[in-house]
Amino acid sequence: MMRISAAALLVLMLTALFTACTSTTNDDPLPTAITDIDAAATAIVLTENAPPPPYRERLQLESFEDGLDRLEGWRYIVSAEFTGTFTETSRNADGHTTAEVSYHQRTSARRVKLLAGGSLLTQDNQSVDTEAVRIGQDVYLRTASGCSIVTGTDSASVVNAGVGQLIGGVREAVPSGVKGVINGEAVYRYAFLQDALHLSSVQPRDGGRVSLMSQELWFSADKGALIRLYLTFDVDNVSVFGSQLPVTGQVILRYDLSDLGQDPNISIPFGC
Repeated sequence: MMRISAAALLVLMLTALFTACTSTTNDDPLPTAITDIDAAATAIVLTENAPPPPYRERLQLESFEDGLDRLEGWRYIVSAEFTGTFTETSRNADGHTTAEVSYHQRTSARRVKLLAGGSLLTQDNQSVDTEAVRIGQDVYLRTASGCSIVTGTDSASVVNAGVGQLIGGVREAVPSGVKGVINGEAVYRYAFLQDALHLSSVQPRDGGRVSLMSQELWFSADKGALIRLYLTFDVDNVSVFGSQLPVTGQVILRYDLSDLGQDPNISIPFGC
């Protein structure tokens, strides 16, 4: 029987849950010699694909939800997954959580759908399915036991769950000279060092290790918002999702923002 409450799930998710050139001067000037063709090509790409100000030199996001409150409507899905073992054992450990978050500015409405499963987040490997909705000042919470109005209670904080708490933010990222279109938005790719990333859902134990293995950060300068963030970590002797016992394995984090400018049609959960 699943015993975890919605408030406990939130705590687990939020506390549990990167030219060298030479010249020659003589009577017959020669063209400037490019000594590093790759560097020259990279400089051209960076110039042609550079984001506009104020994002041309660097990007700083205290929270990955920065800028979303200025947009009329949107939806994003953020997920975190761990697979591995309990440290220094052969016992399997796993956990996965997904939050689908929608927002509509005009009606001050926000909806959060939380799914969670795995041995690190639930008992008896029972899945968790929770939905929180805020419309105006009222907050509704749907769990396996039913739906109720939770305005003004601790459980109301579930409606604020999202990427900002799970992954945190990035202190500094720099343009990598690549642009594209993702989820219907013109975006620029940025790169960052692991030390610049605030990872809320993974906490090293004594002697623990967290290694960033891959990263993708795509930002829309036009919308002033993060569109995609994909991260993969190898971890050893860490707490994941607030786990009491340390684990070793791999953590995968995914975030995608879409439906910008659209009304997500947020309504009171069924049964409330």
